[in-house]
Amino acid sequence: MNQKNEITNYPLQVIIKNVYGMERIYPVNDTAKKITSLTKKRTLDREEIKIIKELGYQIEVLTDQL
Repeated sequence: MNQKNEITNYPLQVIIKNVYGMERIYPVNDTAKKITSLTKKRTLDREEIKIIKELGYQIEVLTDQL
């Protein structure tokens, strides 16, 4: 089985928030939280997202619903 196809079945779900003028990317699902735990931070930044995409993961940005 192709490992890259296996990875794309588990997209990283994140929410992007603006906190005091700074962009913050928060993990939502377990996959995103596990990746974030490797960085020892509570959020991800754009450079980390770029690397995660290069590894074959899909990023799913969720929006807040009213």
